[in-house]
Amino acid sequence: MLTRLYVDNYKCLVNFDLRLEREHLLMGGNGSGKSTVLEVLSTLRLLLHRGGMVDEFLPASSLTRWQRRTRQTFEVEVTLDAQSQYRYRLEVEHDLQQGTSVVAGEELHLSGRPLYELTPQGAVQLHQEDEPGVVFLRSPSQPVLPMLSGSYERITRFHRWLERLFVVRIDPRRMMGRSEKEESVLEEDLSNFASWYRQLTQERLDAVVHLRGSLREIFAGFDSLVLKSSGEGIRTLRSLWKRSEGGTESQPPDEYSFEELSDGQRALIGLYALLHALEEGGGTLCIDEPDNFVALREIQPFLLALREQERTQTLVISHHPEIINLLAPGAGLQFERIAGGPVRVSPFKAPSGAAVTPAELVARGWEDGR
Repeated sequence: MLTRLYVDNYKCLVNFDLRLEREHLLMGGNGSGKSTVLEVLSTLRLLLHRGGMVDEFLPASSLTRWQRRTRQTFEVEVTLDAQSQYRYRLEVEHDLQQGTSVVAGEELHLSGRPLYELTPQGAVQLHQEDEPGVVFLRSPSQPVLPMLSGSYERITRFHRWLERLFVVRIDPRRMMGRSEKEESVLEEDLSNFASWYRQLTQERLDAVVHLRGSLREIFAGFDSLVLKSSGEGIRTLRSLWKRSEGGTESQPPDEYSFEELSDGQRALIGLYALLHALEEGGGTLCIDEPDNFVALREIQPFLLALREQERTQTLVISHHPEIINLLAPGAGLQFERIAGGPVRVSPFKAPSGAAVTPAELVARGWEDGR
């Protein structure tokens, strides 16, 4: 579980320190920094899981506009179990004149003890019990975590946590059914859903079976999702539906391409696929406006099912009154920016003796307790 996120000098996040529990609703007006927090998590996930040049993911344009400092700092703290508490720190230095960006600092700690860190000379100092003091040369423009993962068990375990971190801003109009290969990393907008689902069918058959059961409950007539061959190495995601009227038991289901489904149907398929992908091993799921494209009566059962998964951490952004009423009490985090300055966060508070719902408090501007 992600327990802390620290960000400094990234857009509106300056000296920003966020402590997290298992479930939160990120609340606040437009431009208050909620989506920026998810953006940071998504950027770190892609940079550290896939690897790459820091300026591709963290360009100089992401520096806070009203400051002159050119160094950005990011920290994440993750608790996997009572004995596994990780802290990862990344510092990026931007040279505005040269137009270059380098990793100025990077370190990973486990339960207070370093696993590796950068030396002042720019090399990597390992603190491994089996190979203490081993130093590797590195590329200054890339983080070393992806390079060390796979070679050292404790480092690899933290790196694998990134696979269980999902940041989602669903755009069903970009969810295409064509897949050229299996993919382990799901894009934010779920545009590569077919390729991610293709890998899911190979590695998590239990999740696929549970997904089929859930979709049969929420979609009348739904039968299954199938991946059909469409050429060498290419698969196409399609859906099968049974007609409830005028059909017979022996009649085969009707077949539709994934693109023929409605936006809401594709969005719900994506959400429930994530739900079941996380239900065994847990993870962190961050969703920006999950109620987009779907009706409240369709999204509420999903949120309730998600809350029942004790090993899954959830961060949700939503302005919908019913979702605010469901999650704000006890889980709401109020984001605020004063005069376009840095973001500050406080727990959602209702005035003592308030006789209206949390959503009504927000609508009236009383959510700060005044």
